Amino acid sequence: MKIKKILKSPYFYFIMLLPLGLLLLAAARFIPGFADGYYNIIYRNLGGIFGSITGIFPFSLMEAGICFLVFLVIYWLIKLMLKSKEGKDSVLNYFFGVLMKMASVFCAVFFLFSVFSGTNYYRESFAEKTGLEVKKSSPAELYELCEHLL
Repeated sequence: MKIKKILKSPYFYFIMLLPLGLLLLAAARFIPGFADGYYNIIYRNLGGIFGSITGIFPFSLMEAGICFLVFLVIYWLIKLMLKSKEGKDSVLNYFFGVLMKMASVFCAVFFLFSVFSGTNYYRESFAEKTGLEVKKSSPAELYELCEHLL
């Protein structure tokens, strides 16, 4: 009976996004060519669609999300203090509910990071693709490189 209750919880599905995100990052890290293939086949299309949708907003959605989370944590703390008047069981139930919500948000954000940018950390670098030698350079050499790239 308890397993059915867990499987029906929306938090369960959000928390299951964590292993999916970890699996995606592990594949990008340990399977040669996966990250570049993922970029060319999936990320370019997803990034374009997502960028078109979020580009209509004249502000950073990430910064708005962070502000929202700060206010949400303050709300949860105030509500927790109010629940303390109702008794210990009420406080514990509410506290564990808030923990589940926070874990769900963390897992969803981590999964979105994995899908939209995390795999790019394991792609072939620009220097590797173009055959550029990475070494200590003077400002004049860097300026010359910029002119060449332009």
